[in-house]
Amino acid sequence: MRLITYLVMLMSIIGCAKKNYPSKIIDSGDTFIDSLFADSKLIVMSNTTSAWNYSGWKHTCLIRKRSKWKLITFEMRGYKLPGMRLPFNYSETLIKKNLGDSIYKIFKLNNFLKIPSINEGCDTSELHKNSKGKFIFCNRNDVATYHIYIKTKGEITKKSYRDIFFNNECCPGNKDRQTFIKCYNALNSF
Repeated sequence: MRLITYLVMLMSIIGCAKKNYPSKIIDSGDTFIDSLFADSKLIVMSNTTSAWNYSGWKHTCLIRKRSKWKLITFEMRGYKLPGMRLPFNYSETLIKKNLGDSIYKIFKLNNFLKIPSINEGCDTSELHKNSKGKFIFCNRNDVATYHIYIKTKGEITKKSYRDIFFNNECCPGNKDRQTFIKCYNALNSF
């Protein structure tokens, strides 16, 4: 019985040490995300959603405001039912100007805004044959989708690519997917 009491006390201490902020549901219409987009002239945000949203969401935001860069990450864990409120972990860090500039430069040099907005997986032109001459089909069901949002000059652009790392291995050669992966990795390299 004492062990259970100690465990409950320990878990409550650990739970209080984290930065948990109550939030509304995190979607495109969420007031927290809306405030980030409304408050900044340039923002690059990524998030990943699982197939059924069982694991929650993680958002990484690179924001330039008055020639200063900051990195905001917030994450929700757990399954969310419609209308359910979950707490999220939040962190905000000022980063050096040259680091923020170099990450954003990767997006510009790779013409990120020109790649297609949606990629659902491998195209038929990317399929290849195995040693027996049969086509290898790479698409899988129930996989994560990776999203990147960019706000520049008042316009918000969203790109959504499905199962990017698996598809890049299974059917390599898609230049748009490779651009998406470069930019996603640059933003999430912290």
